[in-house]
Amino acid sequence: MVKSSTTPVVITGIGMVSPLGFGVEENWQGLLNSRYPFAPMRRENAAALGIPLVGEVDDAGVKARLTEFKDWRRVDRQVPMSLLASQEALNQAGCLGPEQSALRDEMACIVGSGVGAIESAEKLLSHFLGGGRDSLPPTSVIRIMHNAPASYSSLFFGLKGTHFSVGAACASGATALLLAQQWVSAGQEDCVLVSGVDANLSLSHLSAWKNIRVLSHETDPDKACRPFDRDRPGVLISEGAASFVVESEASANRRGARILGRFLGGASTSDAHHITAPDGDSQVRCMIKALKVAGISPDAVDYLNAHGSGSDLNDQVELASIARAFEGRTRALPVSSTKGVTGHLLGAGGALEAAICLKILGEQTIPGMENLEHPLPASPLIELVRQRRAEVSVNTVISNSFAFGGNNTTLVFGRA
Repeated sequence: MVKSSTTPVVITGIGMVSPLGFGVEENWQGLLNSRYPFAPMRRENAAALGIPLVGEVDDAGVKARLTEFKDWRRVDRQVPMSLLASQEALNQAGCLGPEQSALRDEMACIVGSGVGAIESAEKLLSHFLGGGRDSLPPTSVIRIMHNAPASYSSLFFGLKGTHFSVGAACASGATALLLAQQWVSAGQEDCVLVSGVDANLSLSHLSAWKNIRVLSHETDPDKACRPFDRDRPGVLISEGAASFVVESEASANRRGARILGRFLGGASTSDAHHITAPDGDSQVRCMIKALKVAGISPDAVDYLNAHGSGSDLNDQVELASIARAFEGRTRALPVSSTKGVTGHLLGAGGALEAAICLKILGEQTIPGMENLEHPLPASPLIELVRQRRAEVSVNTVISNSFAFGGNNTTLVFGRA
């Protein structure tokens, strides 16, 4: 077990891009007001898939805001999404001015992505099959590199420390955050840019998900994704990015940066059980281990952001796992999934939900699952949050990301 050292780790910058909008505040207000952003996919031939709704990021909006980026023709859609979220985070943390050049010379970068450049890979394969081996453009390799978002982050922002990508399915963004926390806590890095991103709305990828038979068939955006509901229709695929500046408290104080939240620790476990079916025992171990690493008792947790994908099996297993992990707790634990409003961003999901957790700590407000009509039976230790709760006392939160492949990650954050 990796234990946190005496080096306190904090978050000084957050950025968000999702179907809810651009920037932390637009996303937060959309979440608070349950503004369901789901719509039919705008891609050509998408209607033939028979998937009623997705959560799609507006490419024109990304381009209008990322004005200094020039390599649009060389990259997959995921790269500018990640860069835009990271630009917001770095600006908020005060890392982009000329006086911070020495900081950027040492700043590391980790980007988590579940499916990588899936849309570009699909287009290039179609191009190859239609035109032969000599028909592919010379930028093809660059477009489909899994490390492209991390590499372009280094190039675009001038970050000269370690950079690489993380692939852990739907836990990719959360796992990237955990690695950064461990680096800073151990004194290996002072400051790390972290991003979770997935631009996954390719026709082949969605077809594959449809054939697993877990996708939502609902045509009403308000009811399309209802985690923990008895009549939940399934998973709703979405896309986007969330980015963070993770640094030591000492570094933040030296720079005069505002601390948005404390990154207390986290943990990862592997199911070693089944490639897609969740394992409750491993989820329980992950949550208990995360609390131990963070030095937090189960009673000290004020809110849990569940993975809560809306699938039939996963929601049931996670509720049972939470009850077991928090057995002996003396008060009910507020639990919700925000995927009912954001959709499932796959590899970016854990990152976006970490950003939401930090906003909950900062605003002392918990968004509600307002489309939860018939809650699943749950332990008395669990209190599913159905309506927004304002002016609450929230000092410690945890966030779960439980993924295909048996990848589980739980993150623990504290109030600044």
